[in-house]
Amino acid sequence: MSESFAYLNGSYLPLSQAALPLHDAGFVMGATVVDFVRTFRHQLDSWPAHLARFQNSVKEAGFPNWNHTDQELTAIARELVRRNVAHLPAAHDLALILFATPGRIGYYVGEPDDGQPTLGMHTFPLPFERYRGMIQNGAWLRVPDLIEALPMTSVPVQIKHRSRMHWWLAEREVASLDRGASKPLLLNEAGHITETSFANIVIIKGDTMFSPTHDTILPGISLQTLKDLFPEVGLTFCERDLSIKDCYPADDVLLCGTAFCLASVRQLNDTTFPVNGDVLTTLIQAWNAGVGGDSHGQSLDP
Repeated sequence: MSESFAYLNGSYLPLSQAALPLHDAGFVMGATVVDFVRTFRHQLDSWPAHLARFQNSVKEAGFPNWNHTDQELTAIARELVRRNVAHLPAAHDLALILFATPGRIGYYVGEPDDGQPTLGMHTFPLPFERYRGMIQNGAWLRVPDLIEALPMTSVPVQIKHRSRMHWWLAEREVASLDRGASKPLLLNEAGHITETSFANIVIIKGDTMFSPTHDTILPGISLQTLKDLFPEVGLTFCERDLSIKDCYPADDVLLCGTAFCLASVRQLNDTTFPVNGDVLTTLIQAWNAGVGGDSHGQSLDP
């Protein structure tokens, strides 16, 4: 595959040439908002929801001089996908990353600020092999002892951002315990479950699916898709504060995320759960019917 294109501050350019200056606020302040979108059959999936979340993240973060409209962002995203699917096999799909920062902080290089925010987008082929093991065998999650979710009084949960040092530290901690086999699930300061770094988590008991309350987690697009499927599969959705003990016992524990859609959790800390049961099978069939693709089939096809 020839080199893909990226978009940065008004220009389409080869991905290798897309770079931020050392004094961009995304680098020196970690002030970057982001969203992750995927395609199905080379078309952006759930784009209006992702776009709305991205625009809200920029608003909540208070980036000055932001004037990029929904129409402009949509046109850029579609054009970038059009360019980058040209050499992509028909059975493959893309991830699209869109990001924004407040722009350059001239102080760090002895220059004046230019006052203009940074806008960028890039794509890459979805790495289906990355999710294959999780879809086949379920994910292993562990709650770290040392790292908690960021306090909501510090960073609003509505902002999807790249200030992820706490995730880096959490991943290092659980990797040291489980030889890299597990992924961190963070609790908040009240001791309630929040989310993983790549997916929302839900607990199924009987005919009810429980999720952490919406004001304690990032508003997941895939979580909303899952909620929309409940009437079709006969499940009731309930938001409540969840402790680790609330997960024991559970009929199923599931993860939902943009790239892979749905996957089982096979283990939480040292407790195991059923994998790929009837509920997940029914949900993923309904999900695939809605998107016109086969998310699990893509990941399982070597």
